[in-house]
Amino acid sequence: MIFSNDSTRDLEDVAVLFSAVCKHAECFGDEVDATMVTRGYAAMLEVCGVVADILAETDTGPLDEWDGCVWFERLEDWSQTSLAARLFQMEEHYDGHIRYAVRLWLEDKGVL
Repeated sequence: MIFSNDSTRDLEDVAVLFSAVCKHAECFGDEVDATMVTRGYAAMLEVCGVVADILAETDTGPLDEWDGCVWFERLEDWSQTSLAARLFQMEEHYDGHIRYAVRLWLEDKGVL
């Protein structure tokens, strides 16, 4: 999405989101008593790939065009209300839970 400006996943989407999850973990991990080590780097990287796929296939409603800059800003956010925070704070990463977290985040952002 970031490089292609359309609704297709690219590697940069995964990398930017994974970086945000790592930053969130570093800054807020104590609040949820977790670290990237306990969550698993590989597991979180895989989750970020699944999320990028979900986002690419999601009907974003009011967006007329996919804007790579907008998606970069959304995915790089590591604040308490970010997608990175939702993913890091999830204890289980089942497909349904991931889809639900992404949907809630998109609704919060006014995209859905």
